[in-house]
Amino acid sequence: LGLSLCQSIIAGHEGTLHVESRPGYGARFVVTVPVTVEPSPEPPAPESLPSTIVTGKAILVIDDEAATAKALVRLFHRDGHSVDTADNGHVALAQLRTRPYDIILCDLRMPKLDGPGLYRSLAQDQPQLLPRFIFVTGDTLSPVAKAFLEDSQAPYLVKPFHAEEVRRVVQHVLHRLEDL
Repeated sequence: LGLSLCQSIIAGHEGTLHVESRPGYGARFVVTVPVTVEPSPEPPAPESLPSTIVTGKAILVIDDEAATAKALVRLFHRDGHSVDTADNGHVALAQLRTRPYDIILCDLRMPKLDGPGLYRSLAQDQPQLLPRFIFVTGDTLSPVAKAFLEDSQAPYLVKPFHAEEVRRVVQHVLHRLEDL
């Protein structure tokens, strides 16, 4: 599973992974990636926190990193929201069928069903949920991630992030949803 994940990350950077092995000598893994200097997409410049803070909303945090999910749950509970978690897109799909959520904070890279896969699935079945998405990612270099973030036009946060960044983005999405 770890090698498969490495392969997908390397392929996302338009690289290759090659293994060389001889009995009695172990294995050698060779990673080749093209050398390019492209600026990473930057999230929009931070806006100030809205003057009216929206609380008491239902938030779904979808992230396979337990520490990240736990920190976000604590943050949102402190801000007066109810929070559920899912560790992959399949679990999230099941939860989205049983309960409405005001905000869906979703990691891009996860096992089983990743953030883009979940987003595309919901675009087919529940497109009204798409404006509720905020993506979280540590992968802003791969062309695949860049293209998805640009195409979705959903707000996103780059890991590592600060609590104030999360609050600001969540509040802006909540205010935007109230205006719809």
